[in-house]
Amino acid sequence: MKVAMRASVSAGLAIAMVALSGCSHRWERPVRADGTYCYVLGKARNSVCTVQPVPPIEADQRAKLFKPDDQAFTLYVVRHRWADASERVPVTIDAGSEMLTVPESMLRIRLTPGSHRVSMAWEGKSKVETVEGRAGEVRFVQMAISAWSWGSTCEWDSSNAEDARARALKSRLLADVDMR
Repeated sequence: MKVAMRASVSAGLAIAMVALSGCSHRWERPVRADGTYCYVLGKARNSVCTVQPVPPIEADQRAKLFKPDDQAFTLYVVRHRWADASERVPVTIDAGSEMLTVPESMLRIRLTPGSHRVSMAWEGKSKVETVEGRAGEVRFVQMAISAWSWGSTCEWDSSNAEDARARALKSRLLADVDMR
């Protein structure tokens, strides 16, 4: 009896460990043949994909070292919240070209030192955050998007760099841009 109980407990623990290990690196889905990346929530029909190809996994790994560039102000835009909407949300820097984000993703942007306007468009509204940085500085700004059946919210959050860094480590790099 005790042996059977131990075996079933061990089997249950093994199943739980496998299930939990899959959650710790959910973003590590393969990039599609065309170079695009899809965030999948539940079944594949609930996926949202990038339009443009994403950087290779080696660039993702280099970006996650968070090394400063002596000649640039490096900004990480992180989108990784548990109640995030499964939609593409565009981000622009200083009214430049759009960079699309999906849930559990990030952008690394190297900028000229100084002040810059970071904007995202959500449900017909624009949310703008002004960020400032010096050469050699690394900063983070998070997209705080929540979608519920009764409504949604969208804000920028630059209050906790360590939290943003931890979320960036669990996110997929979608763009690595030099705007100097």
